[in-house]
Amino acid sequence: MHRILILSSLLLVASPGCYAPEEPLVKSRILPDDAVQERIRRAANGEAPVVAETAAAAQPAAQPSPAPAAATPPPAPSPQPAAAPVVTASAKPNAAEGKKLYAVYCSSCHGTGGAGDGPAAAGLNPKPAKHTDGSYMNGLSNDHLYLVIEKGGTAVGKSALMTPWGSVMNEKQIWDVVAFTRSLAVPPYQGPEI
Repeated sequence: MHRILILSSLLLVASPGCYAPEEPLVKSRILPDDAVQERIRRAANGEAPVVAETAAAAQPAAQPSPAPAAATPPPAPSPQPAAAPVVTASAKPNAAEGKKLYAVYCSSCHGTGGAGDGPAAAGLNPKPAKHTDGSYMNGLSNDHLYLVIEKGGTAVGKSALMTPWGSVMNEKQIWDVVAFTRSLAVPPYQGPEI
């Protein structure tokens, strides 16, 4: 019953031609109070806000601490390949063992004979290195070959498609693969012994 009365009184006020008082009967509770209206007016006119004098006078304005000077980062070191582990006399590389490892880990890209013609080579760009190309391979150091096998192509500035095998092969096995790879070059490798 109360709902109907309130609704009908609203309809009477809102209907055209009905009597509506010029002053609202009840002050709206959603309108901001005078202090809020003053802050809105000042903000709209670009004026500084009024601060309560009692609180502002009691507390001095805090000065922001200066920001620390931005430190210039040191220049990035130029990428230099790390040195490969030194081969000890007791761990001389074995090319025959390296051939077995090469067949498992390298031949899918480089081919069984090292000509860069493995089954996966067709889908690679850049193409895998031809280990038979002595004019290219003989110019690479033993450390370079070790690092590219251990850490992948990016360790020596080559393609990221060359997989790092250091988590699969140990140090001795990597040197064995280097020794076998050296045996593939035509003309044969004449450089320092591993």
